[in-house]
Amino acid sequence: DQAVTPAAPYAAGGDYGPPAPTEAGNVYLPVPAIPPAPSVRWETPATDGQSVPAISLAAVEATACSSNPTLLQAQAQIQGNLGKAIQAGLWPNPTVIYQAEQIGGKGTAGEFHGGIVRQRIVTAHKLDLSREKHRARTRTAEWVALAQQYRVLNDVRIHYFRSRGRQELLHVQQ
Repeated sequence: DQAVTPAAPYAAGGDYGPPAPTEAGNVYLPVPAIPPAPSVRWETPATDGQSVPAISLAAVEATACSSNPTLLQAQAQIQGNLGKAIQAGLWPNPTVIYQAEQIGGKGTAGEFHGGIVRQRIVTAHKLDLSREKHRARTRTAEWVALAQQYRVLNDVRIHYFRSRGRQELLHVQQ
C-alpha cells in the first residue's frame, strides 16, 4: 500500500499550496477501488413468442450508480467541503467604506468626503490550519461517499441475484 499525504490533490480541486509536514497520525491510505462485479448476464426465457432482452449485472449497477440520489448527495458533500477548503486558506477580503455628506445649504463649503479601508490580518498560520481542517472533512466525505457506494452496489447485487434465483425457481416449477 502506498501512503498518501494530506497534501495530495483531490480529483476536483488540484493542489492547494505547500504540502503540510508529515507527522505521526497525519498519513492517510489511498481510497480503495470498488471491487469488480462478477460478469453475469441474466438470460430470461422467451414467453408467448416474445424474446426478453438479457439484463446484465453491470448494466443494473451502472444504472443504480448513475441515478441513485444518495450517491449524488455524497458527491455534492465532497464538492462542498472541497470548496470550503479552498476558501478557508484565502485571505479575507478587505472592506472599503466611502462616506460623503453635505453640511450647510447650497453653494456653501462644508462638504465631507471620507473613507475607511479595513483589512483583517490573520497570523500564526491560522489559514493553513483552517484549510487542513476542511481538507480533513473532505477526506471524511470521500470515505462516506465510498461507503454509500458500497451500500448501493451491495443492495443491487443482493436484489439482482435474489430476483434471478426466483426467476430460475419459477422456470423450474413450470
